[in-house]
Order: sequence, then structure tokens, then C-alpha cells
Amino acid sequence: MARDRKPYEALMADRPEKFDPEDVNYREADSRQRCWNCLHFYVRRIDEFGVCEIMRPQDDGSVEPDYVCDYFTKDGETFPLLP
Repeated sequence: MARDRKPYEALMADRPEKFDPEDVNYREADSRQRCWNCLHFYVRRIDEFGVCEIMRPQDDGSVEPDYVCDYFTKDGETFPLLP
């Protein structure tokens, strides 16, 4: 029995584009503020691939845990690296 694809298509249509690394000033960290300590950073358990909710590397590679971007945040309310 085929399932209704409308809910799936609606979900996929509602996904916003992620920022490019240049948009968020993604760079190697030089302080304790690093991706691995950010609210937006996740690591897949199966292969330890790092992902970010707001940014995707252009090569679709892993987000480096020792990097950082201007949207670093621990709580989603304070952004100490935003200019």
C-alpha cells in the first residue's frame, strides 16, 4: 500500500537553505568558542560526521568541531562573536 507523500513533500518544501561558510565567517577557532560547544552543532554517532543546523560546507563535508562561525551560541540568545 502506497503512503501519501504530501506530508513528506510539504516538509521538504519548508526546509530553508543553509548558509555557506562565507556567509557566517566559518573559520578555524582561536579561542574556547568552537563548533563542538555550539547549540547548532551535532555529531552523528554512527560515523562522527559533524553537522550544523545553520551552515553547510560547500563540499558537503563534515563541520569541523575545532572551527567556529560568527553565529556561535550556547543558548540561542547570546552571540558573542557577531560583529
